[in-house]
Order: sequence, then C-alpha cells, then structure tokens
Amino acid sequence: MSAYRIIGQDGNLQAFFREIVIGFSDNLTCIIGPRGSGKSAIIDAIRYAMGYNRTLNEIPKVKQQIVDRQSHTLQASRIELLYEKRDMTQHVITSTYDQKELYSTVVFDTDGTKLNIADVEAAGDYPLKLYGWNELELLGEDPKSQRESLDRFVLELPALKTKKTQLYSKISANLKECIDQLINLEKFFSPSSQQNSFLRLKEFEKEFNSLNTTEIQSKFASLDETNKRISFLSLLKSEIESFKIDSQSVRIIDFESILVKCESEQSWCQSFLESRLQLPSVNDNIRKHVNEFNAVLSTNVEIIDAELLILQKAQAAISKEIHNSIGEQQVITAELRNNAKRRLDSAQEQFAKYKAEVKKADQLFQSRKVILQEIVDLNKLIFATRNREKDTITSKISIINENTYCITLCLNQEGDRSEFFSTLESNSLALAFDHQRKKKRLAYLISDKMTPIEFATAILRNEPELLIHKTIITENQNNEEYSIDLEMANRIVSANIPYENISDLNVRRYDREKMERILKIQQINFDDEFYILLNGKAIQHCSPGQRCSAMLPIVTLTSDAPIIIDQPEDNLDNRLVSKAVFKILSKLKETRQIIVATHNPNILVSGDAEQVVVLNSEGKVANYGSIDDPDIVQDVIEIMEGGKEAFAKRQKRYSQQLGKNINMRLR
Repeated sequence: MSAYRIIGQDGNLQAFFREIVIGFSDNLTCIIGPRGSGKSAIIDAIRYAMGYNRTLNEIPKVKQQIVDRQSHTLQASRIELLYEKRDMTQHVITSTYDQKELYSTVVFDTDGTKLNIADVEAAGDYPLKLYGWNELELLGEDPKSQRESLDRFVLELPALKTKKTQLYSKISANLKECIDQLINLEKFFSPSSQQNSFLRLKEFEKEFNSLNTTEIQSKFASLDETNKRISFLSLLKSEIESFKIDSQSVRIIDFESILVKCESEQSWCQSFLESRLQLPSVNDNIRKHVNEFNAVLSTNVEIIDAELLILQKAQAAISKEIHNSIGEQQVITAELRNNAKRRLDSAQEQFAKYKAEVKKADQLFQSRKVILQEIVDLNKLIFATRNREKDTITSKISIINENTYCITLCLNQEGDRSEFFSTLESNSLALAFDHQRKKKRLAYLISDKMTPIEFATAILRNEPELLIHKTIITENQNNEEYSIDLEMANRIVSANIPYENISDLNVRRYDREKMERILKIQQINFDDEFYILLNGKAIQHCSPGQRCSAMLPIVTLTSDAPIIIDQPEDNLDNRLVSKAVFKILSKLKETRQIIVATHNPNILVSGDAEQVVVLNSEGKVANYGSIDDPDIVQDVIEIMEGGKEAFAKRQKRYSQQLGKNINMRLR
C-alpha cells in the first residue's frame, strides 16, 4: 500500500477522523501516538476496507472488540487505500463504513474509473496480512488456530479446503437420502403392515406346493397366467398415473411479479418482456406441452383399462369352467390352493419390493463409499501440501533460532481427531462400558488407532481385529499401557453392527438407529494436527507472551505480502523485542512492506523505520519522517516510554559494529 486516507463527514460528531492522510514507506512504517490517538482505528479501517470483517468469526474472542472500535471511530467515514500491485499499476480501494454491512468496497483506477472487482480479497491482486491487537497471541491458543494460521500461507490450500467442504456437504446430503431409505426399509417390518408378509415367504411356498398337486396345477395353469397379466397391468396403470402433471402446479416464468418491481418503468419493461423475450408465449408453450404429455398418459391408461376388462372377463370364465369340471371335494382343495396362492403371490410381491428398496440403499451406500474415498485422497493431498509449507517455514524462521529461543513445527497426518474422540466419549455408540473413566479411555484408544472412516468400516465389515490396539495413557501423572484385545473388539463390533442377515431369504435387515449412528461417525471431520513448539513446549500450553513470541516470526517471515500488525509488543517480552524482532525486521524490510502500530520504541528504533507517523490525541497526523529525523527522535522520546533508552542501545550497538569494522580494516 502506498497511502491511506480517511475522510469524516462534515459536521458529523460521530466521525473520529476529520481527514487524515498517511503515506507508507515501501519498507518499515511505524505508527505511534498516545493512547486514544487512533492507532488501532487506522488498522480497523484497513481491515474493513479490505473485506476482512467477513472473517471475524475466526477470532471470536476479539471480534466484538474490533466491531465496537469500528462503530465508535469509523461512523460517517470514507476509507481510501492506494494500493500498488505487483505489475506497478495503482488502484484506489474505497469503502464507506456502514455498521450494517460487512463489505462495501469499490475499486477504482487512478483516473477514477470504477473497476469490475467484486471482492478485493478473492481477486488475489491485493495481498495483505493483517493482525490486530492480541490476534497473534490468539492464533497460538490451540492447535486448530495454529493450523489455520499455517494454511493462510499456502496458496493451494483454499481451493483444496473448499473442495473438502463441498465433499462433506455432499456426504451430508447422501446421509439424508440414506436415512430416508432406511425408514422406507423399516416399514416392511411393521407388525401392523401387510408388507412384512415376505418374512413368511418360505412358509407360504411350502403350504402352496403341498396343495398345488399335478392335477390341480394343470387345471389352474390358464387362470394363473391370466392373474399374472392382470397384476402386471394394474401395477403399470398405477405407475403411469403417478406421472400425470397438474397443469396448475407447473412452474412458469412469473414475469408479472417482476413487472411490479419496475414501478415507473413498467411500460418499457412490459414491452421488453412481451416483444423482445416473448415470455407470455413461452408460458403458453409450457402449459401446452404439459397438456400434451398428460393426454398421452391418459390414452395409455385407456388402453390398459380396456385390456384389463378383457382379462377380468376371461378370469371369470376360466374360474367358472374350473369349478364345473372338478368334483365338489376338489372345489375345497382348489379354494384352499387359491388362498395359498394369493398369500404366496403377495409375499413374493412384497419381497421383490423389499429387495428393490435394499438395492436402492446399497446404491446410496456405494455412492457414499466413493465420496469417502475422495475425502481420504484429498486429506492426503492437503497433508502433502501443508508439509511442504512447513518445511519452507522451518527454513525461513531458522534465522532467529538460538539456544535460548528455538521454534519448531510439528505436523501429524490426520492427527486431529478431537471431534471423533468427543463423539465416542459422549456414548453415541455402545462401547461396552458405562463407567465414565473406562469409556473415556476406550474412546481414546479407538480414536488413537484409526480415523472415523476406518472405525466405521471396521464395524460395517464386521472386522473386529481392526480395532485391536495398545498405547500408553497418562492417568494421575502415571504412564500406563492400555489396550483393546480381540475379546473387547468383538464386544464393540457386536454391540454396534447395524444389520442382521435374514438367512433363509439371503437378504439384510438394517437397524436404522445403529446404521444412522455409524453413518454419522463416517462423516465426522478429521484433519492434520499442527502445533508449534517454543523451546520444546507446545505453545498452546505457554503464556500469552510466549505464544505471541512464537507466532510473530512465523506470520512475518512466511509471506511476501505486505503485513500490518497492531501493537505486537503487548504480549512480547523485551528480550524478544530487542533481539528477535530486530532480526525479523532487518530480514524483511528490504523485501516487503511492513506497517506496525506500536508504543514500544525498540520496534521502530531497532527496525530503523523509514517512516514514522506520529498521531496526536485528536487523531491527526502531528509529524512524520524517518527515525533519523531529529524531530521524530524527539517525538519518540516524549511519547514513548523507554524511548531514550532505545536510542542509547542503538547508539551502543552501532558504535560496537563501527569499532569492529575499524579493527578489521586495521588488521
């Protein structure tokens, strides 16, 4: 960014800034001033103009602080940023602050022509890393936020993570379809339903075969054939009628409601719709084709009805002939045989329907397996991408590592299974234990051994041996080895397997509740585990200052985009400010733009700031210039506590370096 400007509305007392213009150095710019002078407000304004308010949910602990500051200092204000792109062209990013809008940014070229850029962040031409007050410390608060901070530096990851989100949305949609299908299957087993008759299919077959003697079979062959045809046509008629379309419910183009919105231009709009687009005739054609389609279906139903009438007459004639041709004793047998045949036919029909519904369920489960494999493959790609960036970051931050201050990065593939562990611990699955401690231990053993997808696969395949596992667990400060043996694995699988085989019919019956739990387990999100170590200790277990000390080198050394930080020193110890920060700034300022709002003199003095902007208590620029400017030196000494000492350290350091150079020359 080359320059920054805020204009407050004339006469509006809510506008903190009346008009403030700041020019930024290509290297290091430091914004200083007394408390309440608007240092953080300037950074909040840049955040708003760049559209970063849309991601404030990622930092919930400071979200409200930022929103409140913006509402107090940016009301009735217009923000302008002059941004020089990599190709050296300059654009003006403008935004009028509106508390009710997360994004209101428009981009112009320097001639004032509006550019067709809907989103400055998504465009990718205006890279910027911005960290508000306390954000660095919060980034290191837990492994998840540390992983998210790593991801921000990897250009390929947004697209990969978007694809992962889409896959999880896809599998959630599949879950709904699976549950609906399991409900359909469940209806076949309702005690009050005729649909469960197929469960007695073998019994009905045996009963019918005992009554269907060779003599009876020969006499009823013609009737059975006619009955099958009648059954076929009845089903066909029902299916065709289900496709008829109600012409009143067909969706057409509602141009009338569009016209209402035209208001004063209604006459022109109506003329355009009717003469240019001919929408009314389009709607007429839609209705016409619907009516034609229904007419074809009605003709087919009439043909079927006529054929059914013929078959029903034939059915009556054949039945009469059979009764006349057999003796009275055989009539009883024939009627019993007919009853058995109806029961068998009904059971066979229901069994065919059940198998068709099972096939639909199997197709949904197979689609689900494809999506799950895509997730597994994508996770591997994401890990490989992160791992490359981790190695790059490790190399870059090595310049500040020393014996007493060493940062290392840990990345474990698919190691973040916290959500999986929580689900298991909450007893959503039967884990063979009711005791809370044992249940927690078992949940840990399972989630330590496998991913949610792998666990669900072991259950669905009925492969308990996949669950066998042993590991060391620390309890009450003691390390103990715990394990899942084959007996325990069998108990877990048998308690949770969501189906049983109906052996005489060679088909499965699903337990909907258990199956739903397993399917939900499958789609629990899991990710790589990433965390940062400071002197061998994970920073999520460190103090806020230590967390900030570890995050600062990473966010500053791992990107070539301009970086803005608000008061990074608040949680840093002075040793880091004077040593690590000096190394960082010395390394970075020649290759990227750095803007820091600070009240610690060591940052601008040690960093040898090319531009120091001094604000007064009214939010106006009181002075500006390089750190070598005598007036700026005086401002630093007067405004910033420890300013004189910072300059003394600088003088001493430069004198020592100068002495070394002279000695080397004398040699």
